Amino acid sequence: MSIPGLTSQDLEQIAEHGISVEDAQRQMDAYARPPAHTRLERACTIGDGITVVEAKEIDGLLGRYERACRENVVARFVPASGAASRMFRAPLAVRAGDSDALDALRASASAGDAEAEAVVEVAERIDDFAFRSDLAKVLGDDPARLIAAGEIRRVLDGILSDDGLGYASLPKGLIRFHRYGESARTAAEEQLVEAALYGRGADHVCRLHFTVSPEHLDAFRAHIAEASADIEAKYGCKVVAEFSVQKASTDAVAVTPDGALFRESDGSALFRPAGHGALLENLAEIDADAVFVKNIDNIVPDHLREPTVLWKRALGGLLFQLRDGVAEHLARLESEDCDDKAVDAALEFAAERLGVRPPADSTNRRQAAVDLLSRPLRVCGMVRNEGEPGGGPFWVRKAGGLTKQIVEPNQVDPGDAAQQECFRAGTHFNPVDLVCSLRDHRGRRYALRDFIDHDTAFIAEKSKDGRPLRSFERPGLWNGAMAGWNSVFVEVPAETFNPVKTINDLLRPTHQPLGG
Repeated sequence: MSIPGLTSQDLEQIAEHGISVEDAQRQMDAYARPPAHTRLERACTIGDGITVVEAKEIDGLLGRYERACRENVVARFVPASGAASRMFRAPLAVRAGDSDALDALRASASAGDAEAEAVVEVAERIDDFAFRSDLAKVLGDDPARLIAAGEIRRVLDGILSDDGLGYASLPKGLIRFHRYGESARTAAEEQLVEAALYGRGADHVCRLHFTVSPEHLDAFRAHIAEASADIEAKYGCKVVAEFSVQKASTDAVAVTPDGALFRESDGSALFRPAGHGALLENLAEIDADAVFVKNIDNIVPDHLREPTVLWKRALGGLLFQLRDGVAEHLARLESEDCDDKAVDAALEFAAERLGVRPPADSTNRRQAAVDLLSRPLRVCGMVRNEGEPGGGPFWVRKAGGLTKQIVEPNQVDPGDAAQQECFRAGTHFNPVDLVCSLRDHRGRRYALRDFIDHDTAFIAEKSKDGRPLRSFERPGLWNGAMAGWNSVFVEVPAETFNPVKTINDLLRPTHQPLGG
């Protein structure tokens, strides 16, 4: 098979990278004809796509989850490959400048310099960071004293540079987030604690899967091995951690702005990671009945953890409750004595509990019911939208009708005022708080790639060595990559969502010690 614009040598290099010809063709087609924007019908709201769990239901869901943990394998999937350079954007910018005195930075902040304002807060509260003791060691001096002496850039260098803590190049998982007296935990360690509190099975094993970048794999593995001993002793569990990297076969073939293959100086093709949607391949390999998906930076210290643990267990209980219903209806639909009453009950369950209906032109109601229920299942926590950037839950119109989807801002047509207004009308935000069922009612793994909406891919504008390029981005892991799943959106309290996107977020009360 040939692809216009690519030589036989190009195709050979693509194949050696592990990318199939069909995938390469899909990418080149997307460059030539970028996918259409997602068409929003309306925002999901309470009672219209978003479920509210009543207080009287909580105990039942918790009980179902407890039973599930005794009978099933539960795991956590934690995307943790991204470097923390975005987290330290403001300190990196100030370190590159010529301001080295706190008063000068305050003046810049007063004049509207947001980066200076952020670093002023960092400087004034340097003792409130969990990594403060580590910083003092690498500096050989008290960070607060150095800041008062007009040596802010020396302190920033101690935080950021590889000669210091090296935080600008480390993944977030290896950065100390929370202080506990004289000790401190990294984001990865806090993930272990959460796993110990709601992710263990009857064998007391806590299973976690971290996706990491290749250059940090050894450091991550060593850190988790060291931290696991303390977690196991404190919580009476056994930590089993797996690690994987984004597969080369999911990379994108980059092109120039005019659509020609982007070539390195030696004439070879340039490959780029194709976004977090590529991690669907890693998720598909986890051998578990239920998998919690949560970003590495969305964690809290011990004294604020109770709501998070409660709601994770409740969402898990709801997932297993829904799985029970799906299995029951599919068993009836597949039986020889299946009648119209069983089909009606299955379709009613799909509509009322899962929010899905067969296409209007369906002629075989029984098969339509089977098709609706034979999909991966996820329960997603949603928080009230209080201005956080990112995606949210919407009803989306596709050829087969309306479906509930998590939609990111870049999926919405920026030139369509009505669509933009619909997106802004969203009442809830997606905090990446999912629990997923990856097996069918017979225990067989779904082929997750069969449920991707490839139309939600997009083209990103990037550069390499000062040269502009375009790069294919796969459908996002929790939006387009899971578009064909059955999705149940549940409102969860805002206190379960505590991300750390910037270094200043670590200074929020939700990331400070009790009474700190």
